[in-house]
Amino acid sequence: MVAYKFPKQEAAKSFFESDENMELSKLRQEITEGFAIYVPEYKFD
Repeated sequence: MVAYKFPKQEAAKSFFESDENMELSKLRQEITEGFAIYVPEYKFD
């Protein structure tokens, strides 16, 4: 399992749509299985 933390949803979207990530994603998809989801920040009281 891999978890990334981004300050805002826009930052996560920029990362996942970046050319660098797209290149690495091709390799990752050849050797692993998985998916990505966005989970908004939740603050405990």
